Amino acid sequence: MQKKQNVQAITLDELNTFQISLGKTLPEDYRQHMLLYNGGSVINKKIEHKNYPENPSTGLNYLLPIKYGYDTIEHTINDISEYLPSGYLPIGLNMAGGYVIISLNNDTTYGRIKEWYPDDELNDMSESFTQYLEDMVERID
Repeated sequence: MQKKQNVQAITLDELNTFQISLGKTLPEDYRQHMLLYNGGSVINKKIEHKNYPENPSTGLNYLLPIKYGYDTIEHTINDISEYLPSGYLPIGLNMAGGYVIISLNNDTTYGRIKEWYPDDELNDMSESFTQYLEDMVERID
């Protein structure tokens, strides 16, 4: 999956400050991705999650930046915090406008990726952030 970097990279200090502000530990694979890309857009918009080929809207549209952009994670949290499932962090949006969220819960769900819609639809997507990116495949029309 080709990704396009966000406008400005973040520093390790900025990432650590963000993590401290959450009061939760971010999964290491997600941290590394954010240091490289700080969010980012998907270049090929014809992708879908390999486990949901019947629903092409499950494809990743873009990942929210931690800092330096309009739709930052913090901005998104402020908008949806009263509805967001407990212990989850919004990290992106899919093709249908649903949120891609990652579990920061200190249990067996830690690091798992889900697809969430404000009407409370919640779908399991992948075991980890890295796996989620690997599960995005080109849609064959």
